Amino acid sequence: MSVDKCVKYCLGSYYHYAGIEYAIECYCGNELLLDTTGAQLAVCNASDQMLCAGDSVQYCGGSGFMNLYYSEDL
Repeated sequence: MSVDKCVKYCLGSYYHYAGIEYAIECYCGNELLLDTTGAQLAVCNASDQMLCAGDSVQYCGGSGFMNLYYSEDL
């Protein structure tokens, strides 16, 4: 997994959002839903992130959080 691969996959599947978590997981969607279980938007430190399994110079989220990307283009 890499940032480019996940974003390209999500845009190609007609989703605006791409989220990468735990170095290997890619999620797609068209809206953000409020989570009542305690999930929060937060800024994380680079030391908390994991390097992408498919690109060792990119960060792909971490344990318990994801990097989120948005594009208006489809």
